[in-house]
Amino acid sequence: MSAGQTLKDLSIPLTPAGSIDGRITDSAGNPAVAIPVELLRKTYNENGQKILHVFGSTRINDRGEYRFYWVTPGRYYLNAGSAKGSIGLPPTSGNSPNEMGEEYEPAYYSGVTDMGQAAVIEVWPGGQMGAIDLRVNRRRPYRIRGRLIDAGTRRFPRIASISVTALSPTGLGNTLFSDPTQTYDSASGMFDIRDIAPGSYLVGAALPERSSDSSEGPTLESGVP
Repeated sequence: MSAGQTLKDLSIPLTPAGSIDGRITDSAGNPAVAIPVELLRKTYNENGQKILHVFGSTRINDRGEYRFYWVTPGRYYLNAGSAKGSIGLPPTSGNSPNEMGEEYEPAYYSGVTDMGQAAVIEVWPGGQMGAIDLRVNRRRPYRIRGRLIDAGTRRFPRIASISVTALSPTGLGNTLFSDPTQTYDSASGMFDIRDIAPGSYLVGAALPERSSDSSEGPTLESGVP
């Protein structure tokens, strides 16, 4: 375009957005009230790695219904269920004082727990994707047990902090530190973390700096079962 030039009758075509709606129920067919629902889309990060990006999120209403609108045409995944990564925490309360606060295991459409098996939801321009329904199961708490050994001394550390990091489709989630006084036994090197939500986690341990007069627990070869 040159100086002083006038353009008329410009046409800018717009692509109409779509929508996705459905119903989330428990194994008995009852509404899974107030649990979060996420619409996920594959994209690339700054390193060129393919990741899942949260395109939108909402919560189920009292009828178990959800709806995403103004959805850009493309391929999506749907995830529903209580937030992962809680250790011994009470259920998250919703917007209603009458809500029971049930916890549900996360699931992907169409009814699987493994992201690799999730069904793709194709949204076309102006498409109304209805009846994208999903069934979730009530959450059962799990536990993580193991033994901690100092690689340098081959002894069970006297003090240790255990960390549990939840893995989510979009990367690492919250890092939750257990209480070493309740979960770690220096006599046997065993740690026990209870009330873990189903999911994938990274487990780590941190030891305090060793001093010359610090005491250690027994060695691995001392016969401790």
